[in-house]
Amino acid sequence: MILKSTIRAILGASSLAVAFPALAQEAEETVGIEEIIVTAQKREESVQSVPIAVTALTADALTTQRINLAEDLPRVVPNLYYARAGIGFNETNFQLRGIGYQLVSTSGDGGVGVHVNNAPLGVNRMGQSEMYDMERVEVLRGPQGTLYGRNATGGVINLITAKPSVSALSGQGTLELGSYEQKRLSGYLNIPMGDAVALRLAGFGLQRNGYTTNLINDEDVDGRQMVSGRGTLAINPDGRFRAMLMWEHSLEDDDRMGTSKSLCIKDPGPTSVGGVTINSAQARQFLNQGCLPGSIYSDAAYGSVNYVSTLSGQLGSLAGLVTGDAYAGVVQSRDLREVAVTTDPSYESSNDLYELNLEFDITESLTLTALSARLEDKVDTRYSDASYVASTTFNPGPVTPGGYFDDPQSGNLNTPNVVMITDQWAEQFSQELRLQSRFEGSVNFNIGGLYMKLERLNDLYIVPNTQNAYVQLANLANLSTCMPTDCYYDGGSTPDGTGHNYYLSRNPYELTASAIFGEVYWDVTDSFTLTTGLRYTDDKKQIRNHPITMLTPGRGWPETGPLSIIDQEAQWKEVTGRVNAAWRPTEQNLLYVSYSKGYKGGGINPPDASNSNLSTAYEPEFVNAYEIGSKNELFDGRVQANATAFYYDYEGYQISNRRGLSVSTENVDAGISGLELEGVWQVTQGLRMNATIGLLNTELKEGASIDQFDRTQGDPNLTLVKSTSTACVVPTAAMAQFVTLLNNGTPFIPVTGGGTRAATAQDILGICGGSFAAMGLTPSGGVAVDLKGNALPQAPDVTASVGGEYEWHFANGWSTRLRADYYLQSDSFTRVLNTESDKLEGWDNASASLAIFNDRLGWNIQVYGKNLMDDDVITGFDPAPDGLGMVRSVSVLDPRLLGVSITKSF
Repeated sequence: MILKSTIRAILGASSLAVAFPALAQEAEETVGIEEIIVTAQKREESVQSVPIAVTALTADALTTQRINLAEDLPRVVPNLYYARAGIGFNETNFQLRGIGYQLVSTSGDGGVGVHVNNAPLGVNRMGQSEMYDMERVEVLRGPQGTLYGRNATGGVINLITAKPSVSALSGQGTLELGSYEQKRLSGYLNIPMGDAVALRLAGFGLQRNGYTTNLINDEDVDGRQMVSGRGTLAINPDGRFRAMLMWEHSLEDDDRMGTSKSLCIKDPGPTSVGGVTINSAQARQFLNQGCLPGSIYSDAAYGSVNYVSTLSGQLGSLAGLVTGDAYAGVVQSRDLREVAVTTDPSYESSNDLYELNLEFDITESLTLTALSARLEDKVDTRYSDASYVASTTFNPGPVTPGGYFDDPQSGNLNTPNVVMITDQWAEQFSQELRLQSRFEGSVNFNIGGLYMKLERLNDLYIVPNTQNAYVQLANLANLSTCMPTDCYYDGGSTPDGTGHNYYLSRNPYELTASAIFGEVYWDVTDSFTLTTGLRYTDDKKQIRNHPITMLTPGRGWPETGPLSIIDQEAQWKEVTGRVNAAWRPTEQNLLYVSYSKGYKGGGINPPDASNSNLSTAYEPEFVNAYEIGSKNELFDGRVQANATAFYYDYEGYQISNRRGLSVSTENVDAGISGLELEGVWQVTQGLRMNATIGLLNTELKEGASIDQFDRTQGDPNLTLVKSTSTACVVPTAAMAQFVTLLNNGTPFIPVTGGGTRAATAQDILGICGGSFAAMGLTPSGGVAVDLKGNALPQAPDVTASVGGEYEWHFANGWSTRLRADYYLQSDSFTRVLNTESDKLEGWDNASASLAIFNDRLGWNIQVYGKNLMDDDVITGFDPAPDGLGMVRSVSVLDPRLLGVSITKSF
C-alpha cells in the first residue's frame, strides 16, 4: 500500500500547480530559484537535471541554516539519520534510508560513503569536526556503487571544499561568540598568482566550555578546543591542463565526551533459584546481569549497575576490596547533562588529508582525470566507564593501605573506577583514474579504475583499578604478568599492550581494494536518456587477531598456543551496476526510473566464531534498489518539487552479537521501501519556503538473535549466570542443586590429589565455561529471538523539516534576513531486537537566525539560536557488554545554543 501510494505521488508531481493556487496571483517581482551545479555523476550538472535523489547545499545555505556539524544534516535531508558514536570509535554513524553502520567489527565498513572532493575516505572525522569554507555539500541517496564504489550501499555524502580563483584577491573572516563561552574564528584568503595559479588558505578554530557538569568537582566537561587549516593550490596554465593540490590539517585536544550518562535499571539479583534460597550474598551477585531490560526513559533507568556483576566488581570482591554492591543506593541526577566521573575525559586527535587532482583534456571531447588522496589519522581518548561514583569505599588491606589504592590510570582512590582508553591510528592511500567524454553525438561515457590501501589499528583498553589491585594481591607477578607500573609507553600513562593485567582488544587491520568501473550515457532522443553502468570490485581484508590475554600468565603474545596471534584473511570479488532511464516531457520536468545493485564488503569474525556455528568471515551486503523519481521546476522556476519512491531487496544485512569479550557478525535479509519529497517555493522576491519529508518502512525477512538484556526470555526453566567475561543460561533445576550444595557446605568439587571440597560463590564464575557441565549445568548463550518482521535500527518511519526565510532590502545595499527551521523524527530502535529496551522516542527541534548584511560592503552580522526548545534529546545509546554490566551510554543532542557572528568579506 505504501509503495503504491508513493508511486501515485510521484506520477502526479508534475501537476503540483493545484497545490499552489496563489502563485497565479504573485507579483511580477518574484524571482526564480538559483541553479545549483553538482558533480553527483562526476561531471558538472544542474541538480535538477541529475536522475538521482540528491540534496545539494550551497555555501550560503550552510551558513544561513547553521549547518556546520554532521548532526545538522538530517534537518535538511530526508531519511537521513545521524547518531554520535562513542568517542572510542572512528566510524561516523550515518544511516540513509535505513542503511548505515550497525557493526562492532574492526573490518566492518560503513554503508554511507563519506567523500571529500570525490575522494573516498575509509576513516573520517566528519562526526567529530566542523565544516568550514565549503563550496557545497552533496548527499546522494540510494546505492552509488558504480561511480563512487565502496561503502555506498546507503548513499554518499560528498564534501566539496571551496577552490582558489585567479579572478581577484579576496578573503573573509568570521568571529563568532556564543553560549558556553564559545569562541569560533574562521576565514579564508584567496591569492591569485598570475593568470594560471591561485592559492586559497582557509582555517577555523573553536573553543568552548563543556555542555556537561561533573558533580564531583562542579566543573564542566565535554568542552572543545580544536583548530584546522586547509591550503589549496590551483594551476591552470593553458586551459587544457588543470591541477588542484590540497592539504588539510586538524588538531583537537580537549575534554570532549562521546556519550553523556551511563543509564541502568539495577538488577538486585535473585534471592532464590528454583525455590531454593540463596544464602550467600556474593552468590546472589554472580547470578544477576547488572542492569535489567526496560525503557531508557523510565525513572528506574537513572539507577546504577549492580557492581559485583561487572568484571571490575567481581575481581574487587574476590580480592576483598569491596563487599557487596559498591553502588548500592546510588541514584543519578535526572539531568542528562550532569555526571559524576572520577576520571575527567580527554580527547586528542590529529588528522591530515592530502589530495591531488589532475585533469588533462586529451581532446576537446575527452578528459583524463587522476585523483590521488592520502589520509593520516590519530586519536587517543580516555574516560570513566560510569557516570556515577560508588557509595562505599575500599576495605583496608595489603594493597589498599587506609582504604586507598594508587593506580597509574585512576590515581590514588578509595573507590572503584574503570578507565576506558582508546589508541587509534589509520593511514589510507587511494588513486582513481577516469576517462570521460563530452561528444556532441548521442553516446558518452565515464570509465575508470580505483585502488585503495587502508591500514588501521584500534586499541581498546579497559583498566579497572580493582583489577590491578587484584593482580598485585594475588601475586600474579610471579607468573611474569605485567604489573601496573611497568607496562606503559615511554613511562607514560597509556598501556603498551604487553601486560596481561587489563583488557585489551587489538586487531591490526589492512584493506586492499581495487575496482574497474564505467557508465555509458545514451541520448536515445532529445528528451530520453538511458544510463547503464558496471563495476567490478576486488576487496581483500587482513587482520592480525590478538587474543584476549587478560589475567593469563606471561607477557605479550606467545608464538604458539591458544593465546598466540592468528592471521586471518578474506577476499570478495563482485560485479555491481545500475540502469537508469530518464525522460524530460518538458524542459522543466524530469521523470526517471532506475535499478541499481549496491555492495558493501564482508568482514572477518574472531577465530572462535566457529564455536558458535558462525563462519570466521561474514558475507557482504547487497542492495537491489528499485527507484522512481520526478524533478520539477514549476511556475517560471519559482517552485522546485521533487519526489522519489524506492524499494530495496536487502541481502545479507550485517548485524553484530556480543559473545563474552568478543563480537561476531552474521547476515540476514531485509526489505526497505519509502518515499521522499523535497520542495522549495520562492513565494515572493523576499519570501522563500522549503520542506522535506521522508517516509520509511523497514523489515527484517529472517534471522534470530539472543537478547543479552533478556537471555532467558522469561523461561523459568533457565537461570542466568555470570562469568568474568560473559553471561550464560543454565537449567534452573541443576542450578538449584548447586545452590543447595553451596548452602550446606557439602564437599562435591574434586581437588588435585584426590578428594573433594565444598563450593564457594567464586565457583559460580566457572559455570559458563562448562566447569560443572557434568552436574547438568550445561551453559548456553540463551533463548534465540525471532527477528522476522522487526524494523532496522536507527530508521525512523518519518523524518520531516520545514523552513522559511524573508529578506527586507533597505537603502545603501543593506538587507535583513529572518529565517526559521523546524525538524522532527519519529520513534525508532537502536537494535534489531525492537524491544522496549531499544526504543528511541521521536523528537523535534527548532532553530532561527536573523542576519543583517551588505554584500557591497562585505558585512554580515547574524544572530542565531539552535535547539530553541532546549530539550535534552537522546539521539542514541550503546549497550555495554556483560563485563561492564550492560549499562547503556546515551548520546544527547546539543543544548540550546545562542550566538552572534560577525563576518567581513573583501
